[in-house]
Amino acid sequence: MLEARVLRIFIGSPGDISDDKSVVRECINNWNSYHAPNRGIVFLPVTGEDVSPDSRSPAQRLINAKAIAHCDALIAPFWTSIGTRTKDAISGTVNEIEEFQKDNKRAAIFFCHKDVPTNRTAGSNIVRRFERKLHSVDSGLTSTYKIPDTLRQKVDALLVDIANEAS
Repeated sequence: MLEARVLRIFIGSPGDISDDKSVVRECINNWNSYHAPNRGIVFLPVTGEDVSPDSRSPAQRLINAKAIAHCDALIAPFWTSIGTRTKDAISGTVNEIEEFQKDNKRAAIFFCHKDVPTNRTAGSNIVRRFERKLHSVDSGLTSTYKIPDTLRQKVDALLVDIANEAS
């Protein structure tokens, strides 16, 4: 019987990057298949979509209370959209990052720098401003990628780092 420590990894991202969100989930599943039995650590992917429907509070508050508060780390890729504005932040994903930072939990932020279609440049400019803001206030390290394979390599390395910190 496998005894393992479970680390919940929240995957936060705007809707324009669902393929890259799938890459992150695939990396987590692969890590679990290859490393969990030997390392005794299992990563549980969590997203906002995992939160049960509930009309008693605003959506982001529910996600924060029912998912973010119970997760150990966050992985958030961005491309041409910052996401949907919430009451407290420029987007739900940005709010999730801020919650992790406030609780001194790891937030790994990845910016996709592949070519942007002309009809998405306005949203992309908002994402780039957010990226510059993070760098200007020394909000830790972020990473960039252009292709899914690069994101995959970086997330694989990140998961090893998270597992090493948890050991």
